[in-house]
Amino acid sequence: MEERIGNVLLRVPGYAGYRDKEDRRDDDKRIRGMIADALVALVDSLTRRNAGLVEARELTHISRIERLIGQLRVLGDRIRTATYGYGGIFTENAVDEAVLEQIRLFDLAFQREIDQLGMIVAKVSGNAAMPVEEDLELLQSEISRLGLLVDARTQVVDTARPHQDAEVLSLLETNPPPAPSPLLAVGLGDTFSVLGDNYRTDAIVSLVDGDTCIQLSRVGENAQGVAQWFLASTAPELPTALLMELESDGEPAPSTKSAAANVQSAKGNREGIPAQYAYAADGDTDNTIRFSYIIGDESRHLAGQRVNEADIELYGTA
Repeated sequence: MEERIGNVLLRVPGYAGYRDKEDRRDDDKRIRGMIADALVALVDSLTRRNAGLVEARELTHISRIERLIGQLRVLGDRIRTATYGYGGIFTENAVDEAVLEQIRLFDLAFQREIDQLGMIVAKVSGNAAMPVEEDLELLQSEISRLGLLVDARTQVVDTARPHQDAEVLSLLETNPPPAPSPLLAVGLGDTFSVLGDNYRTDAIVSLVDGDTCIQLSRVGENAQGVAQWFLASTAPELPTALLMELESDGEPAPSTKSAAANVQSAKGNREGIPAQYAYAADGDTDNTIRFSYIIGDESRHLAGQRVNEADIELYGTA
């Protein structure tokens, strides 16, 4: 979208206070227009994809994609051309604040679903010779979710009463992703503290595995001369931790995964190196985190305890 729905919510009644009914109608139309425009862009992308399949004589999924295109067009037209009477939230009377809050949640849900739909359409419209059946199923499911949101929001606008259907309410639930570990922002030479203990990074190993990013920051040695590493990641099951190097891996981690590694140190940077890694997080027992990796002919085995991210304070480059 040219303008995110979230950027105009403050101009919608109930978000920044009660406005008169004419403003409510105008702002409602503005947001619906933005949603419809986003759907038009997705329809255009799928239409180009279908044309490419016809040209390549890959006819298997053409009729199915055409049906999905038709459903998106109908949905976009319904959203853009929805008409309301002068009751509901457009009445002269004050509207319940819970109703306006639920409309806000509907509009945020539309943004999330449109974003999700865009990712699925991008996969279907990719360069692969044939669309993947699973992606087409996901596309159909997402269109159905959007249709349910459209019907439910229309009902709330028309009646000025909060929607109570459990399936609809589940679509309005907001579960924001957890904030990333502050240590993911640490660079080579940066300093930080944990519970008053100060550290400085002298090497960084980053492992990229799809959407998962894992960063190991070496911070010198402890009093016993053992190298210390701070672990941070985007994987919810792999918490921030302070790890010590081991001579061997002890108990093996349950599985090994592949990744691309980037290594930064005083010797220079190396990027895109094939790597393997494994970990085990015993959160239900003793909070021990075990991590191992292999990059080329270099392997390390680490173990330690998780760190409360609230105890971390970043200082930047020393």
